[in-house]
Amino acid sequence: MKKIQDAFLNGNYEEAEILLQEYRKEHTDYNDITAIFDAGIGEHYNDRTRVWNAVRRGLLYNCRSYELYLLLGNYYLQENLYKSFLCYENALFYCDVPEDRDDIIQLLRGLDDEYDFS
Repeated sequence: MKKIQDAFLNGNYEEAEILLQEYRKEHTDYNDITAIFDAGIGEHYNDRTRVWNAVRRGLLYNCRSYELYLLLGNYYLQENLYKSFLCYENALFYCDVPEDRDDIIQLLRGLDDEYDFS
């Protein structure tokens, strides 16, 4: 997983995709971490079906993954701002990483300022 994460964080999505597919051949389990990488790669390639399927499967494994709620919020951003906002609120609720919480708060404030959800 570390190699996949490194490739993903360095923006090398082709390598991350190859590594993820190799990992999935060797490991039959599909967990929230696998789903995050799968959805993130799908998001990069604009493959909405892949993002949806990965997030859905990941949340079935761990319904408290704030990263998956962020990805789901990004997914809905194009079609339903209210669902997107709700997903980002769930991400904030489950997030226990201070730096990420700050980013999510800024994201929510930005959406609220632009679209006035109050």
